[in-house]
Amino acid sequence: MLVAGCVEPQPQTLTLPRAADQDKKVRQAMVEFNEARFQEECAAIDSAVFKTGLPSNILPGGVLLQHGTTTPAIQDGLKGWQAARGDRVHWAWEAYTLDGASLTSGVDEFEVERGAVPRAFHEAAQSLGHDVEADVWSPSVSA
Repeated sequence: MLVAGCVEPQPQTLTLPRAADQDKKVRQAMVEFNEARFQEECAAIDSAVFKTGLPSNILPGGVLLQHGTTTPAIQDGLKGWQAARGDRVHWAWEAYTLDGASLTSGVDEFEVERGAVPRAFHEAAQSLGHDVEADVWSPSVSA
């Protein structure tokens, strides 16, 4: 005797990746990339600064400030003045790659700690005196 019957299949839940899980993976990959890039750029900056032989100051955000020991005569009247939060500063700048190629240049006037300019500008403005030229070394994620 042959008995034939139809057995209903058991329901199965489809498991599609959740958007939140995918977003978390993307964010984690970006954090890892940015951290690796930051460390790589900081190492290159440290090496370049060391080769110049000039003294440097370490500022927040991986920014290095490097300037010679001489100051222009015009600064004598403003000796000791440094920009503070809310002060307006006039900033003439040039940007270069680590191998010395010119990227861009410009002039900005901004309020320290408030203006919409790269973080490195704010840090350097608070550390430099009036009319002082300096090299500001900054990783791209800080700039």
